[in-house]
Amino acid sequence: MGLLALLVAAGLAKPAKADAWLTFQARCLDAFEAFSPAVVSDLPWIKHAELPGAFSSDAVAYGPTEAGHVVILDPAPLADGDRLCSVTGEIEDRGEIAGWIVDQVQTDRYEMTRNGVATILLSLEWIEPRLQVTLILEGTNAGAYSVLETNLES
Repeated sequence: MGLLALLVAAGLAKPAKADAWLTFQARCLDAFEAFSPAVVSDLPWIKHAELPGAFSSDAVAYGPTEAGHVVILDPAPLADGDRLCSVTGEIEDRGEIAGWIVDQVQTDRYEMTRNGVATILLSLEWIEPRLQVTLILEGTNAGAYSVLETNLES
């Protein structure tokens, strides 16, 4: 079971009031692509967050956001990389997510490395270390998104 599948299974992917994809883009993905930390300074730290075993003991959670989402940061995730930012919640527009994936692949920013329960995209030569974006679209409403700064070079 993958990292985000465990998150979903642990119940942290409860649907929120707004689109988790937009929260993920603004707080995690855009920041990592700009070599910046995730945007959590305006969110309260969640003490004693009950995180699934997919996260290291150093993982912390922040939130909820204005839309009710929780942003999870893991500086040493139990995956092959250095830092991770994850958001789970309600999917408002699958078409927007699909469009983003197609655009990233067509413009040679990311390559799709696996498609199934999880769609995994790995960044190409425009950024080092490479980023791994994992998108899990569970059922009709719940989604889980993460970006991992890998230890891979182009």
